Parts: sequence; C-alpha cells; structure tokens
Amino acid sequence: MKRFLPSLLALFLLAHCEKKDDRAMRTLYEHDYSYKVSEFFRAAEEGNEDVVRAFLEFGMEPDVEDGFGNRSLSLAAAEGQRNVVKVLVQAGSELEHRNENGATPLLAGAESGDYRVVEELLAAGADPEIRDAAGWGVLSKAVISGNVRTVESLVREVPDQKNEALLMASVEGTVEVIEVLLSHGADIDTKSEDGMTPLMYASRGGYEEAVSLLIYHGANASLRNAEGKRAIDLARTEKVREALAVAR
Repeated sequence: MKRFLPSLLALFLLAHCEKKDDRAMRTLYEHDYSYKVSEFFRAAEEGNEDVVRAFLEFGMEPDVEDGFGNRSLSLAAAEGQRNVVKVLVQAGSELEHRNENGATPLLAGAESGDYRVVEELLAAGADPEIRDAAGWGVLSKAVISGNVRTVESLVREVPDQKNEALLMASVEGTVEVIEVLLSHGADIDTKSEDGMTPLMYASRGGYEEAVSLLIYHGANASLRNAEGKRAIDLARTEKVREALAVAR
C-alpha cells in the first residue's frame, strides 16, 4: 500500500493544479478577458484585482513587458490602483524597473497622485531617490499631481528635493502644495538654472493666491532672473502687479 502513496499524492496535486487553472481561466472568461499580455496590462490599469490574480495563477509573469518597456506594476501605479500594486509586489514584481522614459513604479505612482500607491511602494522598499530620464524626481512628480497628501508622504523621504518641488508648485500655482513645502523648510527664494524664483513663476502664471502666499511668507520681490527681470516684470495680471508693487 505504501508504494502507491506517492502516486496518489501526485494525482491529487495534479488534480488540484488543474482545478486552480480552471478557476483562473473561468475568472478571465467571466470578466471578458483573454489570456494575452495586453489584457493582463488592461486588468492592471483598470484595477481588477481578481483578474490580475487569475492571470498570475494561470502562469503570467508579473514582469512581462510591452514594446515600451512598461510592466504591469508601473501601469497599475500610474493609474493609482493600490490593490493591484499590492498584489504585484507580493508576486515579486521588480520595484526599480525603468520604462523607456526612465520611470519606475514609484515615479509613476507619484505622478498619479495616489498617496496609498506611493506609501505601498515605499513600504515595499522602492527607492525614492531615483529620477527619470528627464531628471525629474518623485517629489516634483507628486507636485504635478497636485495631491497634498502624496507630497507630504514624499517630502519626508526626499527633503533634498523640496526646493525644486517648490519651483514646480509655483509653476503650477498650487497653493496648498506650496504651503506644505514651505512648512517643510523649502527655500522661498530658491532659483532655477535661469534665475527664476517661485514668486517669478507664480507671477508669470497669473496665480494671484500663490503670489499673495509667497509674499506673505517673505518672498523677495526685488530679485532678478538671468534676463534681469523681476517678478513684477513678468506678472500676467493687474492684480498680481498690484500685489507685487507693495511687496519689498
């Protein structure tokens, strides 16, 4: 009898695997997905956790790529799909893979503005210091999203990026983000390579509330950029010019 036990065990395991595959394929069918890489990516982007699990159970590699170097983890992160990100991280997806633009999943998640995705990736060990091919860091990517909580999550991780992020926030005119960055010690008169300050960017953009906030916090309105222009010279609206006229 004992000599038959290994064979019986093998048959049991085989049957179990077949049932598992059948279950996975049924999930794909019920959700109108076919077993293709493009469909796997669609499930990741749409946040369909059950379907992503089914793909993985049926044998899809979590780090399969498309023609642009994108992988499911980056695609899910870019769409703010935190539950799918968690599934893919648990499945062993590479955290630091870059697509053709040099973006990692964390960079994609930061730009999506979903703080839950960002915190999930950070907790898994994603490197917050990485920059994309254009030189953008995670904090500036988060600023572009305009999500204050995402900015707060990242500014603690990469405090050295807060000045460049303040410049970006001033370009965007996002008052709440500017306030967060200033509260974390960003230099209010920091300059870009061409001598532009946050106040200059906000003035040029016509962001009256952002200009008022920067002036309130002590921004120097007399500074000049590489072309010799002050914030008031760049001001887009009359109200911005009026606010700058009484500033130091």
